[in-house]
Amino acid sequence: MSAGTMSAGTSSEKSDLLLQRRAMRRTMRRAMRRAMRRRGRDGFTMVELLIAMISGLAVVLTCVALGRDATTNFHQEMKIASTQMTQRLAAQRLRSDLERVGFMSTGNMLADPKIAHCLNGGTAPCTAADAVGVAPSYIDNVAETGLTTLMSVRLSIGGSNGVAPLSAAEHVNVKTLSLLNGLAPDAIELAGNFTTADEFTASIDQPPTGAVNSGCKAAGGARIYLETKDPAVVRMLYTRSGVYDKGAAINALAAAFSPVLADPATVTPFSFGIRVSDNSMTHFQFATLCDQPNSIGIEDPLPPPLGTNLPRPYIDTLHALMTLNLGIGGITPGQGAASNVVVNPVQVVRWEITQRSKYADATTSAKGSALDTAAIPALSSGRFELIRTWVPFNIAPFGNVTGATPACPNCLELVGEFPVDLRFGFSKLSGVVLTTYAMDDAVVNATPAALAPATGTGSPQQIRSIFFKLGTRTAMADRDFGLGGASPTFIYRYKLSGTEFARARETVEEVVLQNQMSMGY
Repeated sequence: MSAGTMSAGTSSEKSDLLLQRRAMRRTMRRAMRRAMRRRGRDGFTMVELLIAMISGLAVVLTCVALGRDATTNFHQEMKIASTQMTQRLAAQRLRSDLERVGFMSTGNMLADPKIAHCLNGGTAPCTAADAVGVAPSYIDNVAETGLTTLMSVRLSIGGSNGVAPLSAAEHVNVKTLSLLNGLAPDAIELAGNFTTADEFTASIDQPPTGAVNSGCKAAGGARIYLETKDPAVVRMLYTRSGVYDKGAAINALAAAFSPVLADPATVTPFSFGIRVSDNSMTHFQFATLCDQPNSIGIEDPLPPPLGTNLPRPYIDTLHALMTLNLGIGGITPGQGAASNVVVNPVQVVRWEITQRSKYADATTSAKGSALDTAAIPALSSGRFELIRTWVPFNIAPFGNVTGATPACPNCLELVGEFPVDLRFGFSKLSGVVLTTYAMDDAVVNATPAALAPATGTGSPQQIRSIFFKLGTRTAMADRDFGLGGASPTFIYRYKLSGTEFARARETVEEVVLQNQMSMGY
């Protein structure tokens, strides 16, 4: 073989080897791809699974922690929001009552010179010469107890702690926790017209004539007829689309003069108050509603000459009224249809912190006692309510309406739950001198008992504004430590036990007593 032939053969062999290597590489790549595809179909390795599980667990734990914190914060904020909402609504309710203090009433029954008194004795029911500073003799000191010392503002400092004249037994749990937190919540009674903004033109039927429809009228009490054509009366008579409905009209009349009825079926009111002004609107006297059935009602229309074919709304009083022409200080003139007077309702309401269970029936009280454990203090012994109470005029100031005869459990209104503090302060105007009295007894210039007395005489007519502090707490203990504020009289944590605290919020507001601005006596 020649050299040229050998060279050609060697080149061909090299080319074949190169092609074989390339084919082997392609085969190996295809095998690796097939292996990788098979591996994807068979699943992950143990190491990969462990890494994936640990990573997923970390993500889940992070989400759970964030969700738990968010849920906890949400519930805590809901508790605070509920506490603040309760506080705002209760403060608004209290503010509305304070704004009507003295409205169509009197600042001081014993000092008001516009209250009618008998002059030089006179005929019954005036039996002696009365004077300013003495309860008018036409008032029954037994049956009309609330009238004898009627005042626009009557304060019991620390009264929600059971301080006299309030019963300590009814406020024992309030006192226990209040002292633990350095608090002494007050109780207050406010007098005014809280049911209507109307005065009603009327006439007095006394001594009674015609049909006798109530025990008080039969016994010599007065019947006050409201003038049917008076716009204020028309609004009560025609309560439904301008159509007269006797039943609805009686309900509207009762709602104005007796916000709570002893017996709705027979329209038996409690002894709330009435103010009767003379036709000059310069002098007036007070009376109480008759507490007998049908003492509030409407006589059916009568044709002339006995009637006017119009319904005659009436209100019966417990005792006779002064209808004599007594000159200055008297209600004039005469009696009967010619006696044009103006009447309006007057009520007394009490605000205090207490426990609703003390007014409940035996079954409810037993259930409350079952929850009264040291382990759950928020459910019973530590759970208080802010109560607003209608106080009939035959009950002594700060008397227990549920212990009266008849009792008045419906006179109580639950305004707010879980209150912790209720304090009152005043500004007093004597001439041109304005003096402010603080809400807390521990500070200088505390409220004197003579300014808004719980009993006896005082000068509440000189009060020009009232500022109050209302505190509430969360329903359950949610903290294990206390927290004070800039002022020691404000609390941010309410102590329920040695280790349990509930978050608390307090608000302070001032209300100007517009209705007392003209009371300069």
